[in-house]
Amino acid sequence: MSEVLYRKWRPQRFSEVMGQEAITRTLRNSVASERGLAHAYLFSGPRGTGKTTLGRLLAKVANCGGPSDGEPCNLCVSCTAFNEGRAMDFIEQDAASHNSVDDIRQLRENVVLTPMAGGKKVYLLDEVHMLSKGAENALLKTLEEPPD
Repeated sequence: MSEVLYRKWRPQRFSEVMGQEAITRTLRNSVASERGLAHAYLFSGPRGTGKTTLGRLLAKVANCGGPSDGEPCNLCVSCTAFNEGRAMDFIEQDAASHNSVDDIRQLRENVVLTPMAGGKKVYLLDEVHMLSKGAENALLKTLEEPPD
């Protein structure tokens, strides 16, 4: 089976991300700290700067069984599942094609479900700037009042 180049060569650790040392250091420190990860992160910037890549790395390390210095181990069951594209607690949604209020309502209903395999369920909303005004407001409510 052929694989898209950006997926084949996407960094698997924060240290492999080029040109984003400040944010990768900040994220690694956040993972390694006692406080842990926040409930939401917003990545913004021009096209091709690694926003989705950093979001995916953060999602992987959030459920990693043995992170070291804020980096995913890439050896545990969770990291292996993530690398193979079968992580059950990682949901990547293209907000450009799922941009209605109903799509966000569906997401809000699913957010309260407990994780299936890992300790955290992670949603990555790509192209969120394409949401309708009503969908933006619905998403904002979820971000302001996250479930446990």
